[in-house]
Amino acid sequence: MLKRLRNASTIQKTFIEKLSRYKINWDTQKKNVILAQSISDYESCIKIAAVANKLAKEQNANIGIYSAEYFTNPKSFIGKYLSSSKVKSNLDKIGLSFAGKVLYRNNDLHNDQTEVDSVVLKIMQGLKTKKDVLAIEIENIRIGDLVYDTYLRYANKPQVDLKDPYLRTLIEQSVNIFFVCKNQIKLHHVTALVTSYCTYIYHGIAVRLCLVNKIPVYSIGAYYSLVHKVLDIYPSHANDHFLFHKQFKQLSNGEELLKTHKPLFEKRFEGIIDSATAYMKESAFSGEVNRELNGIE
Repeated sequence: MLKRLRNASTIQKTFIEKLSRYKINWDTQKKNVILAQSISDYESCIKIAAVANKLAKEQNANIGIYSAEYFTNPKSFIGKYLSSSKVKSNLDKIGLSFAGKVLYRNNDLHNDQTEVDSVVLKIMQGLKTKKDVLAIEIENIRIGDLVYDTYLRYANKPQVDLKDPYLRTLIEQSVNIFFVCKNQIKLHHVTALVTSYCTYIYHGIAVRLCLVNKIPVYSIGAYYSLVHKVLDIYPSHANDHFLFHKQFKQLSNGEELLKTHKPLFEKRFEGIIDSATAYMKESAFSGEVNRELNGIE
């Protein structure tokens, strides 16, 4: 908590100063709001600021940010105060270098916790198999794949364990994020979302809510383009992998490529970290974790 609130470093201050070229001050007379994600990745932050600025100028809109970071909600009064929007974190300060207001944070709690408890209980009671996790929906919006993916990433396991308390924790986080984001989108008349990625509950729930409400979503997290307009038929920042097999058949050297890259891919299942998975501190397929797979279908 204190790390989040400490004074900005010299590098952060310089970054904030440079990013201020995209600053649009909050104007209460403007009706529309561009919702932009605030994240700690500086490269992504620059792209988000530039895209949000362009959209805001085109639509005569304000820019509001939401913090994608998530930390455990403190229980003490002081802890709750320090984590509230009344106290600006360094990430807030970076986001506000180009935006006019912090709209919400991913760790904000829905104002009706009775509703949250009810939705969580209903979801948990419906989980009989791992496939049921993928099918999780809130108000007919599918978020199960986001929950599943988030579990694999942050629990650092190759399979979902239905008995793991962490799964319930993620579901509770998802429900809070869902309702907080839903309310903010409606309250501030959001007309576009600029996000880094569309994966995990911390990015994807806002994406799905906007798409359902016919709000354009722009992602800057793809390697193949600077800005990617996300489609509701495939709500991802990446290319549609369901089309890969058709594209692969058009390659003249397909078999040669398979022979070259198959060993590299298989090494991931041995716990090897490569350039594509370098963001993982530890492979989910380490020897210790692989032993957990015994007996799991």
